Amino acid sequence: MEEVHTDFIHFDNFDLNAEPDSYHCPACVEGFRSFLKAKYPPERRRECFGFENVDYVNPPQWNRENSPEKMEIIFDSVIQEWVDFRCQLMADVLRELAPYVKSLTTEVIIEINPHGITDANRAWGSRH
Repeated sequence: MEEVHTDFIHFDNFDLNAEPDSYHCPACVEGFRSFLKAKYPPERRRECFGFENVDYVNPPQWNRENSPEKMEIIFDSVIQEWVDFRCQLMADVLRELAPYVKSLTTEVIIEINPHGITDANRAWGSRH
């Protein structure tokens, strides 16, 4: 921006990999656990998950043969929270990027394409 002096920034295909290709690195797993701890007090965790301690909760794991896209309704609260965590993560990144871009120049327009226009549930998958 400082060299080109653009007045338009476009983030194209700004999304996370759909399952089963989402990240499960140690930082992502710990981030998910921290998200659960911050979102729910212990008594609410017991209500939602059946236990209070989420230190050992892992994000759901999938593979090509056991495709998550086959699920029509997501009943499992951990899977629901994993979807919510991933959406929150995207919002948090944008919440950091936009003010930074605006700090360089207030005359810039920021646009985001979160992976095209489809009829798919993009919070859950993006293969359609």
